[in-house]
Amino acid sequence: MSITLDLFEYSSDANAQAAYVSDGVYTNDLCTGGTVLSGGDLTDQPASYAFDDTFATSWYSSQLGTGISGVAYIGYDFGSGIAYAIKRFTTTSGDQTATQITSVILQYSDNGSSWTDVQTFSIPTTLDTKTTQDVTETVTAHRYWRLLANANLAAGEAWRQREVEFMGISLQSYSESTIKTQGSYSLKAIASTSSLNKTLTRTVSPTIDLSSQTKWKFDMQSNRTGSNVKVGLRNQETDSYTKLLLHCDASPFVDVIGKTLTNNGTITLDTTTKKFGAGSAVLNGSSQYFTLADSADFYLDADFTIDLQFYYDATYQNDGAIYWQRNTGDNDYKFLFGCDATKLYFSFRDAATYYAQIDATHGMNLNAWNHLALVRYGNVYTIYVNGSSIGTATESHAMPNYTDTVYIGLRTDISTYLGGKIDELRVSKGIARWTGNFTPPTLAYGSTIETTPNITSADTFQTVEVDISGVADADKNAIDQIIITPTNADSANTVYFDNMFAEIPALGGGLFFGINF
Repeated sequence: MSITLDLFEYSSDANAQAAYVSDGVYTNDLCTGGTVLSGGDLTDQPASYAFDDTFATSWYSSQLGTGISGVAYIGYDFGSGIAYAIKRFTTTSGDQTATQITSVILQYSDNGSSWTDVQTFSIPTTLDTKTTQDVTETVTAHRYWRLLANANLAAGEAWRQREVEFMGISLQSYSESTIKTQGSYSLKAIASTSSLNKTLTRTVSPTIDLSSQTKWKFDMQSNRTGSNVKVGLRNQETDSYTKLLLHCDASPFVDVIGKTLTNNGTITLDTTTKKFGAGSAVLNGSSQYFTLADSADFYLDADFTIDLQFYYDATYQNDGAIYWQRNTGDNDYKFLFGCDATKLYFSFRDAATYYAQIDATHGMNLNAWNHLALVRYGNVYTIYVNGSSIGTATESHAMPNYTDTVYIGLRTDISTYLGGKIDELRVSKGIARWTGNFTPPTLAYGSTIETTPNITSADTFQTVEVDISGVADADKNAIDQIIITPTNADSANTVYFDNMFAEIPALGGGLFFGINF
């Protein structure tokens, strides 16, 4: 993980010398508030004894001798909606060598029944000793974790564990300054209105996933009370999978990625009826459409996602194409994601045969914004309306590489046009953005979650908690910038930030992501 300083509110970059990250700090034991798991317990020696932080108690497996390996296990269910990436665990042995397993396999599961191996560990047989094991394999967050016995014992002996602990990693970033030596940056003494809306931006790589998280926290200190600075988290606008993104916020309309977008028939900007940002693109349903030159980015031969915000109104025409491509002058080879008055549909054609056909009643809200998505995940194609699947098709036939122009708003084989307003149209290649029903985005891609803290006591740090429970996961799953903006000019105002963090599942639930300015 790296942290780079994009802009700092000092006259010289020499005053902002270093930014670095330590990722070697492990969390405390995460096994609290959940449910213990085991493959079976001896009477009066339950699995809970392995997680009670008491050296005097022990868990014993119900399996004995040669029936232990691959059957006996001890683990933890962290609970519904909670997932951790385990990067360290400890085991505490008993006082008899005969009950000590010499090898275990660390495993995870998302459903409690199907388990995946992570890594095999040798366990020392030293008596009454806590052994720490670090996971060197790359892991992601999961609900269930366990240690599966990978060795047997002598006949009649049960596997014994005094204690088991599971940990994640606590990542913290730090900054150093020649001005402040106590681990904090000041955001400059603001002396004039020229400092307003200038920002301190910290770029975070890799991005931070706040999916399923409800709070964002940080410590803040100022020598004057009130609300004088705005703090924001920006979600990543594009990633390597994004091949086209139209915000539709200004005319001429542009693709964020940089592809040349041609406006045919003079599509207009509507700054009143818009889903996000400053505007939307209005297609009249009779003569207007966008085009883009063919590109390898539009060869959708594996997972892909086409999604947009669509305002369904009275200008709608039958058989309008949301996304259309074919081979030049050849209607036997074509790709269509389109809609008519009551349905959304998809298919691709190879020679004389149509494949992956979906023809489903869309149920869109009239004169309102609707989120539409066409997703391929493996061999399954799904159309979603406002986050709910309305139709699927399973198809193993390979997608042809269509070579003609890509059209948004026009189906060239029968010359029919899409009518309505579009916003936030995105094409993603190589990823299924959604694989089940979901909450549609609540912000434009690349938007910032912002808060303006109110300092109630001067010259002392206070903790700020921001409720992000109402922000869709799609709008907080790739935080790539932390942005601080002065909103009130005052020569006596100096602001400090410390310990900016959120409890997040990335690289281990409960992980602290810390920013010390």
